[in-house]
Amino acid sequence: MPGETGNTSPQIARIEHAIPHHPELPSRAVLERYRQKSEWFETYSNREHAKSKVHGSGHHARVLVWSAHLASQLPETIQESLNTEALYWAASIHDLGRTSNYELNELRKFPHHQKPHEERGEKWARDNWQLLDPNLSQETVEMIAVLVRNHGEHGEKMSSNPIEQQILIYADILEIKRALKGVPESIRRHAPAGLKTPPNPLAALSRAIVRNRTRSEDVTALLPTARQFVRQSHRHPVYAADPYTAVFDVAQHLQLIGD
Repeated sequence: MPGETGNTSPQIARIEHAIPHHPELPSRAVLERYRQKSEWFETYSNREHAKSKVHGSGHHARVLVWSAHLASQLPETIQESLNTEALYWAASIHDLGRTSNYELNELRKFPHHQKPHEERGEKWARDNWQLLDPNLSQETVEMIAVLVRNHGEHGEKMSSNPIEQQILIYADILEIKRALKGVPESIRRHAPAGLKTPPNPLAALSRAIVRNRTRSEDVTALLPTARQFVRQSHRHPVYAADPYTAVFDVAQHLQLIGD
């Protein structure tokens, strides 16, 4: 991922200001085809879960945008080798296996769903890939399933991830600003040992967590924009009814994606 060599890309170096227009920003028109459908959620609880502020459709839409944006910042030689079809579909369905916001709650409320949500999501992808696009190649279907299976903590610990997996993990982690307010378990689980409570604990903790989990200063530098992205998405007038439209509108405003 960019930033691991120590060179911060100019596109995201001054993230506290408006992001400069990048001629290779991912296109909204391209991302439109990867919209999630609420009926893809497996159970009634999951269909209701699509409205969740934490892991619902808005979260999937933002992870899709972040995946496309992070991919666009890579050198062209690497971009050319990416399976963006697999990456974008995986981003838009990666949490379909959830039955509630948090894994511990899932096991308490839905004891018949004992497998982690990543495994349930992988199974959904393998069983329902034709709902995404009946013309997907089997190679792409397999990559979608693997990306979904490894997008969580298990994937973070893998020593050799394909670049698509790293992008999806980083994109999901950029949602930490949203999660920190409601998931104190995440703070305890991921905060580096010995971290003192600073004057602005959420901001400092999120920076420390993202830096600890990605080892990428470029991704950490995107956190202020990630905070704006979440806040403005939720304030968008159509967010409740049409989260993908709201998220895409805000992403264009923040210059994370183009037309």
